[in-house]
Amino acid sequence: MSQKLQIPLGKGVRVIESHDCGLILLDKPDGTLSMPNRDSEINRSMVCAKYDAKRECYFWVDASGVSRELYLCNRLDSPTSGVVVCALNPLVADALNVLFRERKTHKSYLAVVGGVLKENRGEWRDRLGRERRNGKLMVDAADDGMPAYTRWTVLKRRSQPVGLTLVKLEPGTGRTHQLRVQCSLRRHGILGDRNYGEFALNKRVKQWMGVDRLCLHAHRIAFDLNVGRSRIQVDAESPAPELFDTLFT
Repeated sequence: MSQKLQIPLGKGVRVIESHDCGLILLDKPDGTLSMPNRDSEINRSMVCAKYDAKRECYFWVDASGVSRELYLCNRLDSPTSGVVVCALNPLVADALNVLFRERKTHKSYLAVVGGVLKENRGEWRDRLGRERRNGKLMVDAADDGMPAYTRWTVLKRRSQPVGLTLVKLEPGTGRTHQLRVQCSLRRHGILGDRNYGEFALNKRVKQWMGVDRLCLHAHRIAFDLNVGRSRIQVDAESPAPELFDTLFT
């Protein structure tokens, strides 16, 4: 638990930075839920407290008996690690939600993908559609889908004993599973992706290095937040997982 803020943080979750206005940036480990869908998942969540899906906020009573709330302003899939933006009050939450809705935030991710990308940088533009398959939400290319745009930059490569590339991904849109699907469409599935990845590669790297996680990490987020008369410039980072470096050494 964060003693200063009295937030009942989940295992491995840490505060990256906090501001007097109520802005909080958390670092979420892989395998941790951004929010629980039911009470039985509270102990697996980023905050060990009940969650109000309608208001999109956690709520609890702190050690001094005061009712507290933490609003979730963006979220990551459970297998994805990295920066999550939250707010301690609805005023800041509303301001943050406007920034996300109007695409006034800059986000970058790190991903280890299968194969060796030959070019050093580029951009991907696709149309993506969603559908339910055996009760699971899946995304794929679709002519009538929503546009998806991502810039990518190669950071590291290795060709032996398996081909891998570490890339920085900067999404210009926020479609469901966007980065995972766009990598898969180029046959460079993200390592450890059990839905869209290259399953033979996942198995081989798991045997070689014991990798058993989705190698996708929300590395950085930057934005300007106006709350009342205050203007806050945020540029927050979550360090790359050690595993990502180990795979290329």
